[in-house]
Parts: sequence; structure tokens; C-alpha cells
Amino acid sequence: MSLMEAATADPRDHLIVLTLIHTGIRVSELVNATAGDVRTERGHCVLTVTGKGNKVRTVVLPPIACEYTDDMDPEAFLVANADESQMNRHQIGRALTRLQRAAGIATKITPHVLRATMVTEALEAGVELWVVQDAAGHADPRTTRGYQRRAASLDKSPTYALASRWAS
Repeated sequence: MSLMEAATADPRDHLIVLTLIHTGIRVSELVNATAGDVRTERGHCVLTVTGKGNKVRTVVLPPIACEYTDDMDPEAFLVANADESQMNRHQIGRALTRLQRAAGIATKITPHVLRATMVTEALEAGVELWVVQDAAGHADPRTTRGYQRRAASLDKSPTYALASRWAS
């Protein structure tokens, strides 16, 4: 079972995973977001977040995220506890650990792992560096490139190209 499949049992869990894996926003940006921060813009489901340095940016959410927020009070936290109080980063982390175990995934899943996955996978999929940089809220492109370097360091080693070229 995948993490996403494990999360579908609960709309809040599903929204947490969908948002973190598709947008790469920081966990602090997620816990501070309200349902009113989600809207449709030019046919896209978007979320406006306030990141480091009070920088405001808009990220695109999967369309189902807008469906989850349709009936929510605009003042309500996007992801909240059962009593509608604001979740904190530790509670998000515990929810992800619970989902990781339910999915039978051995690797620890944290909000930052999902953020790093989004950045790495987007770059691997050919999304331009500046677009991923903006989506992740990185002030410096070198930060975004660091994810790309770590992912490519083994898989794209020149050793393979040279071994193939010099093979007899």
C-alpha cells in the first residue's frame, strides 16, 4: 500500500499528504493555512501560504484539495484536530508516522521528506529549476539545486557513461 492509499481513509490525512507531496510547502505553512487560503484561480485549485521572511506565495493544489475545502468555514484551519483547533508540526509528523506504518513503509516519512520528494521528483520530471524554486519558496536557486545534486549523484555518475563508452 502507498502512503497516499493509507491516507485516503481520512479526509484530513489525505489533505495533509496531498498538500505536502504536491506543493512542497513547509509544515509551518501547512499548519497556519486556513480553508479561506484555498481558492480557484484561472481554473486551478491554489493555496496561498506565508513562508519564511513573511513572503507570500501561491502554490497549485491537486483539484481534490479544493473539494475537501468546499464546505469548510473559511476561517477554519486547513488541517485541524478533531476539536477544530490548529494542528502543530509534531501532530503532522505523528500523523505521517501512523500513515507510514499503515502503508508498511520502512523509511521514516516526515513533512520534510515529502517536501524533498516534491522538489526532487519535479526536477527529475523536467520541471524548470526556477519553477521548482518558486514553488518550494527557496530564496536561492542553490538550495533547490542541492536536491537535484543529491538525487543525481549516484544515478547520473559519469562513471556509467564512461564505462559504456570505453567498453570493448
